[in-house]
Amino acid sequence: AGLDYTIPKGTPFILTGTGTDAETNGALTFTWEQNDPSSSTETSGASSVASPTKTAGPNFRSVAPSASPVRYMPALSTVLNNSLTSTYESVSNVARTLNFTLTGRDHGPLGQTNTDAMVVTVNANVGPFNVTSQNIPNTSWTQGGTETITWAVNNTTSLVGSANVDILLSTDGGLTYPIVLKANTPNDGSEAITVPNVAAPFCRVMVKPTGNIYYDISPVSFAIGYVVTTTTTC
Repeated sequence: AGLDYTIPKGTPFILTGTGTDAETNGALTFTWEQNDPSSSTETSGASSVASPTKTAGPNFRSVAPSASPVRYMPALSTVLNNSLTSTYESVSNVARTLNFTLTGRDHGPLGQTNTDAMVVTVNANVGPFNVTSQNIPNTSWTQGGTETITWAVNNTTSLVGSANVDILLSTDGGLTYPIVLKANTPNDGSEAITVPNVAAPFCRVMVKPTGNIYYDISPVSFAIGYVVTTTTTC
């Protein structure tokens, strides 16, 4: 399950585990689960759902095992829709400790499991950390040009692993971020980047600390190397 981390309030994060098995050549499935039991007042009605103000109990639902040991908290689809809270998952805007376990399942003949725990501590005096640029719909970048990425730091440099950030580009609408626009640059809230030589109609930018697990994504999609037009139907 990896190291424990402290993250800013109101900010999504990514849990990343590792696991191998000699019998199945590493073919495991993984389940990340929050391991914070609810109190008697949190098991029904409005108190049972995820909330940014909950100080105890789970804020993230259990999901089916996956071949990937990576889980976005909350779900990446929620963040791409510019929301950080749903019925089943929510970031925390209050100080609290989130306990997680990662279970690896071996699907070989012996069918074994193993579980490891890690802790995410939310610091309510820091954050939110969020990308503030690339927020205007129907815009396009020109390959080889210069663009500026901005983000709200909100004292996150005080957190371990947060002195520098990586700026990543998605060309598939925000599902994956394989292109590094700038690596290990100071977490100072602004960075000029050179637009890569790619063409894609639906791009997003992710900014994440180099040595921590939280992140944020630019609010709307933009294009690279495309002319964007808007059609209105009456």
